[in-house]
Amino acid sequence: MISRLKRHPDAQECKRRALPGTAAGSGGSGRARPEEPALPPPPPGSSPPPLPPRNSPPPSPDSAPPSRARDSPPPPPPRESPPPLPPRGGDMHEWPEELRRAHAAFAMGIEWGKEWSELVTRYLEFEGACGYQEDGPRIGGEKKPEEVGKWISRGRKWFSPPRIANVGAVGEMGSYAENWWVWWRSLQPVERVLIEETGMMSFPAKLSWGKLTKLHGRNGFMQVMASLLWWGLAMKGDGEKTAWLEAVTDVECILTGVIQSGEAT
Repeated sequence: MISRLKRHPDAQECKRRALPGTAAGSGGSGRARPEEPALPPPPPGSSPPPLPPRNSPPPSPDSAPPSRARDSPPPPPPRESPPPLPPRGGDMHEWPEELRRAHAAFAMGIEWGKEWSELVTRYLEFEGACGYQEDGPRIGGEKKPEEVGKWISRGRKWFSPPRIANVGAVGEMGSYAENWWVWWRSLQPVERVLIEETGMMSFPAKLSWGKLTKLHGRNGFMQVMASLLWWGLAMKGDGEKTAWLEAVTDVECILTGVIQSGEAT
């Protein structure tokens, strides 16, 4: 069953991701590479197991525990389940039909990691803050990937995504990744700038959200979500996934900022 996620990255976290020295930029996003998790400390009052006494005789064959290898094979290691997508339910009865179809398609990425799950959560919260409207202003921007237009002209078939011939990398002219970032950057508040040292976009504390607060419904951020879904389905190898994760995280940061501003309408 799909459940809600616990944390909301705020603008300060997104800002830290974009500061010089926080991550090695790989294109044009705002996401730092996660640090290795620290090992948890031992529980209070615990002590290491005692060592056997000196010169103690080895255990006899009769007293030794039976070998697991003779009895049965060891159990397989537990399999980590994929992170959940947001719940089906709650306000879902208020959703427009297009949003229902989109949410069903987002589940195709259920094994892509928590970043995708968190983005889906934030996107649904944005649509909720705008009142779950069917339509809205058309998202513009420079060099919108041609796949978006083809998908719309063919009836917005969520489970028949357009074919991406060259996912490529950020900076590779003509690649989907490069075209996507050119488009996304053109939609940003004027205060966001590209940081040369990291190759990432800045995230100032104060941003003029402007038109981003009204990009609800089928003509707004839903098209950004669709473009990231296709990118995820087409990506191959760690390099392409890293660029995709940076895009996913940057979109989530922007949606979080719009929601927290209280200006989404």
